[in-house]
Amino acid sequence: MRFRTRTVLGIAVIQALLLVILVLSVMDRLRSSNETQIEQRANVTAQLLAAAARDSMVAYDVSSLQSLATDLVASGEVAYVRFVDDGGRTMIEVGDAVLRARQFVDDIRAADVGDDTLDREVRIEAAGQLYGHARFGIPLGPLTALLAEARRWAISLSLAEMVLVALFSILLGNLLTRRLNDLRAASQEIAAGNLAHRVDESGSDELAETARAFNRMSDRLLEQYQARDSALDEIRKLASFQRAVLEASDSTIIVTDHLGTIVHFNPAAERLLEYAAREVVGQTTMERFHDPAEVAQHAQVVARELDIAPPAGVEVFVALARHGLSDRHEWHYITRSGRRVPVLLSVSGVYSEDESLLGFMGVAQDISGLKRADERMREAAKVFENSLEAIMVTDLDGIIHAVNPAFTQITGYDGDEVLGQNPRLLKSDRHDPAFFQDIWQTLQERGHWEGEIWNRRKNGEVYPAWQSISCVRDDQGRVVEYVSMFSDISVRRNAEEELRFRAWHDALTSLPNRNLLNEHLRQALREARRGGQKVAVIFIDLDYFKSVNDTLGHDKGDLLLCQAAGRLSDCLRESDMLARQGGDEFVVVLQGVHTAQDAARVVTLMIERLGLPFDLDGHQAHIGASAGITLYPDDGDDSQALYRNADLAMYRAKSAGRNNFQFYTASMTEAALRRRELEIELRHALTPDAAQLEVHYQPIIELASGRLVGAEALIRWRHPLRGWISPVSFIPLAEETCLINPLGRWVLEQTCRDFSALTREGHYLTVSVNISSRQIHNGLSIDELDQLLKQFELPSDRLALEITEGVLLADNDATLAWLKGIHALGIRIDLDDFGTGYSSLAYLKRFPIDRLKIDHSFVTDMNRDQDSLTLIETILAMAKGLRMEVVAEGIEDETQRAALQGLDCTFGQGYLLGRPMPITAFRQALQAAQDSVAAAAPTT
Repeated sequence: MRFRTRTVLGIAVIQALLLVILVLSVMDRLRSSNETQIEQRANVTAQLLAAAARDSMVAYDVSSLQSLATDLVASGEVAYVRFVDDGGRTMIEVGDAVLRARQFVDDIRAADVGDDTLDREVRIEAAGQLYGHARFGIPLGPLTALLAEARRWAISLSLAEMVLVALFSILLGNLLTRRLNDLRAASQEIAAGNLAHRVDESGSDELAETARAFNRMSDRLLEQYQARDSALDEIRKLASFQRAVLEASDSTIIVTDHLGTIVHFNPAAERLLEYAAREVVGQTTMERFHDPAEVAQHAQVVARELDIAPPAGVEVFVALARHGLSDRHEWHYITRSGRRVPVLLSVSGVYSEDESLLGFMGVAQDISGLKRADERMREAAKVFENSLEAIMVTDLDGIIHAVNPAFTQITGYDGDEVLGQNPRLLKSDRHDPAFFQDIWQTLQERGHWEGEIWNRRKNGEVYPAWQSISCVRDDQGRVVEYVSMFSDISVRRNAEEELRFRAWHDALTSLPNRNLLNEHLRQALREARRGGQKVAVIFIDLDYFKSVNDTLGHDKGDLLLCQAAGRLSDCLRESDMLARQGGDEFVVVLQGVHTAQDAARVVTLMIERLGLPFDLDGHQAHIGASAGITLYPDDGDDSQALYRNADLAMYRAKSAGRNNFQFYTASMTEAALRRRELEIELRHALTPDAAQLEVHYQPIIELASGRLVGAEALIRWRHPLRGWISPVSFIPLAEETCLINPLGRWVLEQTCRDFSALTREGHYLTVSVNISSRQIHNGLSIDELDQLLKQFELPSDRLALEITEGVLLADNDATLAWLKGIHALGIRIDLDDFGTGYSSLAYLKRFPIDRLKIDHSFVTDMNRDQDSLTLIETILAMAKGLRMEVVAEGIEDETQRAALQGLDCTFGQGYLLGRPMPITAFRQALQAAQDSVAAAAPTT
């Protein structure tokens, strides 16, 4: 065989082998490239699918998973999607049912020869806990078609090769040099990447055929590279889609490189954190978005989980993810404006095909709304549990789903007893079917019903309740359940009855009060007008009741009032009314009275009954009663006139000695008007500019020496029109109208002023001022007296306070404390009118009394009445034994003075020794007395 032939054949064989190798190499490279791209797409799709489905899987939100799966299948990126929970139960399946039913194929080569679909499965985890799997299929249609075409091409090329080798053998001789050079040049172009280069195909020899085959091969390669470019375009589209998903996500997504530097900052992150992406890309998340205290706390958590030293810097956020662990924790993002936003942050690593760490992706959900909703839910739960109203929740069929503790307290049913039951178990049978039909109709029309209803407790007791029933609707406005709230209004009803009773009755005695009395009297007067009858109105005031209160206490006084009310009620008919006016006053209305004597007989019986002893828990008390009677129509034709007239008659009875009754007369009205006029004038006299009141001083003399040692301050009223008004007229009025307090204050101030001046002039006298019991109990404090002495610079031992035995009758701790406080200031305490009241040696021992004043009535009768003289002697002996001073009042003649001096009475007071006089006259009398004493003194 010639060398040319052998060469041609050798070259042809070599060319054919090279061609086959080249084709197989290109096909293998093409296959590997496409498989790699498919694997990358599957991995990226798995990561995105796991991230997108994580929160929904955690929340078991099937609807969100359904929507996600549908979108993925519709996009054509996957052929099917199946979500499986951690128990292996299928949650959602979307896509080709045949593919979902076939055997799981995760080998790309097996998928290539199977149904052109590559299966993948990804675990869905959160905070280290597995919540389920996601299975999906990647379509391999383009790869399969390309490989099939390549196989067909390889077979065709192999067949054509045989022909080409033969032709090549024939033509190679002529074209060997030129064609080989062309093929070499073309191969270099192809190797350089110029797939569009072609060799000259002219001729019909083997080399020409080879050139054409080479050109066809170049065309095939060009098509493959174009297919690769198309696949790259698809990958770029997928990347764009993935980026669009990141950009459109409502979750805050921050992607960093492996060093923690931000490379992506999605719009949701911009909105939440108030930074533009361009401001933070290139920064680390810790620099701006996190509270240093939280970062330090989280570093400790990471250190414990990884058993390492607490990480610093960005490692706090990525250390767990760097170790392949889930890092899902609650944080607070710090926005540009400084606002703290609670988020649920999940950090995971992003890896390449070779599992090298590329970076990290942090996905954060703003949980402010969830926290607010959670707080509202907790508040609602607290309200539900702590509400004083019973709450019952039922479904549309009326089955009870929930009740609160108040339900158990009101109904007696435990929650377990009523859950699953119908509210009919509370039905009381007090309402007919129409009542409940009306409730149902109102609910259907208005969505709410409220009203009073009678329910039955577990023990069978029926009770009134105020109940409301409301419809609960879903987002579509459909009724899903009913909520009923009700409260037991038994107590409220009883309270209302009690309030109504209290509004018309006295709280202590349960007698009708003034309101009910007024209504009854108006009705009685209307009936009397129609029938031409008389009506009697009687005012009754208990005599000596104050003494019971002061000596036995208010609780015994209240008991006496209740017993007195019972005795008075026993004296009346059912048609009559007894009411308590207030304090110790009662009012009686007698209907059908024919004559005044009818009323007199009733009042007489009442006074007799009240005069009987009262047993007050072992203490016996005696009182009397003063009553005033007025008649309709004789004394008045309206209730106000009758009240006023009965009150005047009652006061006339008290003035007449008490324990009696008086009928109203017209003269009583005139006296009341005069009394009212006198009260007005007294109030005017107390004004600073009136200058009508004066303090006169009656000297107190040392009987043995005749020396003036003190005085008693006495109030006098010089009226501009009436002249001098006796204290007997206006002092009782001041006591009754509480004017005694400002009047007594004025007397104290004026006395301190006058005697302070006398003290500065060198006259060391003690002045005594009368004090009313009302002043002690209503405002004259120890501090006030102390301030008064300091204001006028009057030594406390220059002032004495005169009290009556009525003050001591109170015998309570407050009175004793007041007297001791006064005594502690250095003020002397004199007991006035001693022997005329409830004189008691116990009083003299218990209370800090310095001086006794013998009443003028004893002094007046001492020379003609042995009893009076004996009493004076006894008082003087007792006082001497108790080391008390004594002043005899009312000395009006020399015989009285001499007798008292003979009995060793130290001091005297009376008209014989000096009348009450103004301060100017008193000063002159003081000077005269001093001159007289000086003149009588022996000279040496």
